Amino acid sequence: MKRIPSIHIRKDDLEKVLRLHGPITLENIDEMLKVCRRYSLETRSIFIDSKLERQKIEKRTDSPTGDANLLSDIIYSVRVSLKHIGVTKIKQGDNQWASLKGLVSVVNEYCNNRGISKKEGYTNFVRTGLELLNNGKKKPNYAFICNNLLQMADTIAWELEAKYLIANDTAPEATAALHNTYVRMVSDRTGIYQTYNKNPNDYINFIKARDVADSLNIDYEDYIYCHFKYLEFCGGIPKITDLHGENATKRVIPYLSEAPNVKRDSPKIDWSSFKSKRG
Repeated sequence: MKRIPSIHIRKDDLEKVLRLHGPITLENIDEMLKVCRRYSLETRSIFIDSKLERQKIEKRTDSPTGDANLLSDIIYSVRVSLKHIGVTKIKQGDNQWASLKGLVSVVNEYCNNRGISKKEGYTNFVRTGLELLNNGKKKPNYAFICNNLLQMADTIAWELEAKYLIANDTAPEATAALHNTYVRMVSDRTGIYQTYNKNPNDYINFIKARDVADSLNIDYEDYIYCHFKYLEFCGGIPKITDLHGENATKRVIPYLSEAPNVKRDSPKIDWSSFKSKRG
């Protein structure tokens, strides 16, 4: 059964997301959840200070003890390989044990969905989770590593899914060409040169966009240009999440007939003042 994404976010952070990215719709709800994850409250921990409470929680986690021990070993070995200081192995009876068993259920689901061994799946999940923790704004508290990984489970799953899609891209060179075309067109207009190939969750938008372009049998240069043409009336820049999906096709279709022979004039809006302000 697929996990249903959830999030805990402050009201002021949600308002910030809506101001920057627009309203949440049924079409963009998954992408918006990913954006909101950057502001999610993942620093709260549960302290279990009584044996009775610990037993109650462990009864609610039916993960095999053997799997929990395996995950504990992998967390330990991965942290050692990353040269973390003061690494200790999580053992049965520790405060983190209940969270560890809860995490096992989540990671086992990932392994089953991907059809991979537990050792490989656990290692992928832990390494990706630690990467995300280290790239966060706050310094991670490794004393509660399982709490953090459990609360980040959806984010880690999205990251792993993105890496999987990229690794199994059937036309990586074509995807890179489409990505480079978009980056260049944005740079030509705004002077901002930003690439997305180092962030899996961003880069998969270009794989999906390439699939749409291929289904329409349109040149990638023309495909990206059509999106800019659609927003030309307001001098807008298409977001990477707008490059695929049902609405993306609707935006491109009106320009399909002219795309192969269209003269790519400079955009009607004057971007020179924007560039000078940045300089």
